[in-house]
Amino acid sequence: MSKAKADPLSRPSPSRMLAVKVAVGVAIFLFLVAEGFVVQMTFSARDVTGGIHGEKPKSAKDAADYLDLGEFGEVPVGQFNFAVQCSESGKMLHVYSKMDVLVAKEDLESFAGIQESRESRIREQVFMTFRTADQETLTDPALTNLKGEMEEKLNGIFDRKIVQDVLFPEYHWDVH
Repeated sequence: MSKAKADPLSRPSPSRMLAVKVAVGVAIFLFLVAEGFVVQMTFSARDVTGGIHGEKPKSAKDAADYLDLGEFGEVPVGQFNFAVQCSESGKMLHVYSKMDVLVAKEDLESFAGIQESRESRIREQVFMTFRTADQETLTDPALTNLKGEMEEKLNGIFDRKIVQDVLFPEYHWDVH
């Protein structure tokens, strides 16, 4: 048997493929809404350019890289998106967060050096803390336990208390 080669002219155009993808996306969205799922979507320039598991954190070396809060500086750690299976219900909890830390101004320089040299350990600890937290901790409006755990783990990486507080300027979740 001979196989006929596909005619390149018979392929759908890129605009036609985009239209099909949009139509499928809209159909899925409408199905989720009809089934009663809470659909929460946020978009920003950082969401679009960041990776699925978070964007690379900025360094605190440059004065422009942190927010000046008097005696403290707010330093971005990263943006994190992940899913955790809830043991109680068996459903998936999707969490989307942007995490910053408060560092004393006199520690900003040392924090920047440690942040760059131990970037993978920092990200690993952040993901482990999120993934091992229970649903109640992840959905607590004040995030008190999560912030405390995160602060403890990060300061463990730095071998001293550099991180004064953990902040979540963006944090939202939904259950599927």
